[in-house]
Amino acid sequence: MYSQVKKWGNSLGVRVPKRIASELNLKDGTNVNVKVEENRLVISSDISELDMLVNKITEANRHEIIFSDAPVGKETW
Repeated sequence: MYSQVKKWGNSLGVRVPKRIASELNLKDGTNVNVKVEENRLVISSDISELDMLVNKITEANRHEIIFSDAPVGKETW
C-alpha cells in the first residue's frame, strides 16, 4: 500500500491508512518508534501484541469467570 509524504510544519509526515491503523490499534496520539534500517523507514508501534489483544476486550465479548467448588450445572463429583 502506498502513501504520500507531506509537509507538516517544518517536518514531513506520512498518513497511515485507516485499515492499517485499525490492524495495529493506532490512534491519534499513539507513540511509535521511527528508525532507518537498510535504507528503509521503519515505523513500529510501542504497543505489544498482548496489549493490542487486551485493548479489544469489551463488556460485550468478556466472559465472566466463576470460581466455585459447588456444581453449577449437571456435573457430578
